[in-house]
Amino acid sequence: MKIIITPEELAEVAMLLRQVYGTEEADAVTETLETAPIVEAKVVKTSEEMKAGALVDKPEEPSKPSKPRKNAIDRGRILALNRGGWSVKAIAEDVRCSEPSVRKVLREEAEREG
Repeated sequence: MKIIITPEELAEVAMLLRQVYGTEEADAVTETLETAPIVEAKVVKTSEEMKAGALVDKPEEPSKPSKPRKNAIDRGRILALNRGGWSVKAIAEDVRCSEPSVRKVLREEAEREG
């Protein structure tokens, strides 16, 4: 994304910065803005151009959604069943995952509780 600012707008920003932050800070920001690669022309889009899509930046392509996990493990249910006295095998059958997965969830919870 490009920031387009005219010299007049830069002067206005500098004035506002001086009012809010003081001269030294405003001068530092203004100097940075003046040395940055800034285009001095301002692009103005008319409503007709915007409707037609002219001069409008294209939106970024959405990232590909991550693949859903084959079996999202219901950690809360595993913990609840464990507190209810269920065996690892019974919990695994109920939540439709492997016994090692159940043990991993229980181990992680035990480590988290410290």
